[in-house]
Amino acid sequence: MMLVKTESVSAECRQLNTGENITLLVTLERDLEEKTEVGPVSASRYPKAKEEGWWLVVGDTKSTNQLLAIKRVFLQRKSSVKLEFAASAQPGKKTYTLYLMCDSYLGCDQEYSFCVHVKDSADPCEDGMIRE
Repeated sequence: MMLVKTESVSAECRQLNTGENITLLVTLERDLEEKTEVGPVSASRYPKAKEEGWWLVVGDTKSTNQLLAIKRVFLQRKSSVKLEFAASAQPGKKTYTLYLMCDSYLGCDQEYSFCVHVKDSADPCEDGMIRE
């Protein structure tokens, strides 16, 4: 079983300016006994030993149906992955989805939704100053 921890994903919305970079830090950890080793994938028809790979994909499935970030990870026990993508150019509440997909086994894929509140970068801040 795969345990997923994220720093930027939370129940509350995060506030960002339009076009600002979003950094999503994802920690993947295998639920294994302490001394258990991870071996190659059991794939008898594959021509050589295959290592289990995971794809981390961030997409905007609600409004634009766009792929925003993608990264492939080979995981033994624990790994931290940083995914970066630009916030929407349109202000408002945006819901994104993080997909975790295994390239070797069926039924392991997971998905997590998170949201950010994107505000117009030309809007004045609480102190009345305009951000650059």
